[in-house]
Amino acid sequence: MSEDKRKIIQILEKEIEVLDKKIEEVREYEQFLYKEGLEDLRRSNISVNEYQLKEEIKHLEKQLDLYQKMADENIYLGEEYYLTDNIYFSMSHMNGNLSCYFYINDDSWLYENFISSHSGCNDWITEFINQQYSLLSGNSAYSYAWGTKSLKDLFEQIKNEEVSNDEKLILIKNIIEMITKPDGKFGKLRKALIYMIDAQFKVMKEFVEDEND
Repeated sequence: MSEDKRKIIQILEKEIEVLDKKIEEVREYEQFLYKEGLEDLRRSNISVNEYQLKEEIKHLEKQLDLYQKMADENIYLGEEYYLTDNIYFSMSHMNGNLSCYFYINDDSWLYENFISSHSGCNDWITEFINQQYSLLSGNSAYSYAWGTKSLKDLFEQIKNEEVSNDEKLILIKNIIEMITKPDGKFGKLRKALIYMIDAQFKVMKEFVEDEND
């Protein structure tokens, strides 16, 4: 495994090591306050307590375990999984959690004609793909079908602390298969998504051309 692909794993290992040392410092500080009879300081909220640090370590250890499980399956953060020649899926570690997103490799046409923000272009394509996925899966506020979910729902499950890492790994592998394998078990869904994306851009380009006539 390359150093770049291992980077987040190494960072999390270091963060856990730092917090373990911080717990030792907190214990020493608490002992000092106790011996000196500084009751007000012992009761105050001016310092981080050991419980908070242990909870943060638990969260980091779970994230570390998930990324190690992903690495065992040759799935890495920052990897680009292409749905079309220009649209890809990628995952990153943000605010202590795994975030899933779609990106446009070359967004210049969309940027110049519709959305004058590169991050906005990625937000737009992620939301558009989510809408089309929901439509194809039958997911909506009016659907009574059991088990229908939007991509946004699936991305939130991957972030959810209550969901086990084994369940998250299954979701991640299914999403990647849906995006990258034309002949996989999600092949028809993938084909339909690409068709809808192409149709959307065709309509948008025709609209711009009509406006410029």
